[in-house]
Amino acid sequence: LISALFGPTAFKLADYHERAGLALRHLAQLDQALRHFNQALSIYRTIYSDQPHPSVASCMFLIAGTLGLQDKLDEAEAMFEEVLGIQMLVFRPPISRIGMMDTLEVLDWIASEKHE
Repeated sequence: LISALFGPTAFKLADYHERAGLALRHLAQLDQALRHFNQALSIYRTIYSDQPHPSVASCMFLIAGTLGLQDKLDEAEAMFEEVLGIQMLVFRPPISRIGMMDTLEVLDWIASEKHE
């Protein structure tokens, strides 16, 4: 149903923005990477009508990680917590445990960084 409404173009555009964001993050161009990740997130939220979805969680994970690289730990932590909430709703075991473990590890790291 979603594919019929939006067609493959929307998904390709979101994928493009995610890949561009990853490339830019690799090049340490973090502000530009965030712009692309946020554009992809906007597309996913339009497609999925703000409903929890793995694509939304994955994109938010990328944004939160980039915020962490910019030492915006409070913003990163809040977003990782939101990602964890989405993961708990949309992922099924055993995949849920793997995805949530990554998010929980990052949240533990942020907590340790904030206390140093």
